[in-house]
Parts: sequence; structure tokens; C-alpha cells
Amino acid sequence: MVCRHELLGTPDVKAPTLVRRFVIDYAFASHIGTRESATLPKAKVSSSVGKIDNVVTYANPLTGGIRLSFTFDPKNNRAAELRAELSFADRRTAETWLYRWTSP
Repeated sequence: MVCRHELLGTPDVKAPTLVRRFVIDYAFASHIGTRESATLPKAKVSSSVGKIDNVVTYANPLTGGIRLSFTFDPKNNRAAELRAELSFADRRTAETWLYRWTSP
């Protein structure tokens, strides 16, 4: 699993945004097979504080896995626990992703 996050919005020295976009790539073992042909999984993304928006899952043809992306707005909080889970139609689940975000 690979994760990256980036700032969103227009840079503004006087009022910088704390909204972040997270992108998580799930790769599956070759003996399991790819999930591209299957129905995309449902994503459940949560945070201990702030707001989660724009949750999207789609097939990643470069890895044969699934890409999950979402935005996180901490709403002036200094730390948050983020959690993401994928659930497939056949009741299989992918590895749960956990992340402790702290304000820069």
C-alpha cells in the first residue's frame, strides 16, 4: 500500500489552507488476482475530527489494484486519526489504512 498527501487550494501567505488530498494505492498479491474486472469496492473513510469529502475509488491500471482518494479538512484541529477501509461485494476486505495527521 502506498499513500501520499498534498495541500489543496490556492496558496495564500496570509491564510493558508489546511485542506489535504490523500491518495492511497492498494496493490493485491498476484495469487489473489486483480480486481479490475470486479465491481469497485465501497470505501469507508473516517476521521476523529474535521471533515472528510470527495471519497472516490477507481481501478488503477498501472498496478492492477485500487486507488482511493479523499480530501480532509481538519477544521482548525491540530491532530486527527484517519482511517480508510475497502469492502468488496463478496464481503472481502482490504487492509485497513490508519494515519495520524498532525498540523505542520
